Amino acid sequence: MNFGELIGKYKLDINGVIHIGAHYGDEVFEYVKQGIQNITLFEPLSKNFDILEQNLQNINANVNAYQVALGREEGIAKMYISSNDAQSSSLLKPKEHLNQYTYITFEESEEEVEVKTLDSFNIENANFINIDVQGYELEVRSEEHTSELQSPCNLVCR
Repeated sequence: MNFGELIGKYKLDINGVIHIGAHYGDEVFEYVKQGIQNITLFEPLSKNFDILEQNLQNINANVNAYQVALGREEGIAKMYISSNDAQSSSLLKPKEHLNQYTYITFEESEEEVEVKTLDSFNIENANFINIDVQGYELEVRSEEHTSELQSPCNLVCR
């Protein structure tokens, strides 16, 4: 189901999106197409973030992008980078992923990334969160770190 179908099916009234694990920002075009003007993106990997910034140059919306990972505690962490354009990269060391997707590898490629909490950004203009962080979802979204988001807040984990 694409984003437009999701909005229609559940009759969502979205005024702003937080996208955690934005990769290259492909979904941003769909957000804007649906009339969403407040978009906050998080992508920790430097190569992905460079591409993300390029992809955002001609976007006609209020977009803020941050090159950080999100988690329960702030600090520096090791990110395991996958062979599929880093789409399966994670702060968690790959285990089941290696068995389920044997064509994706994590060949000694790692990057140290900054980790912050969602609360540290004080985002007030969003009521929809898209989390795509390869098993790290519970670390990203704990109740203590989303208390300031608008209510009701819709959450999608992929």
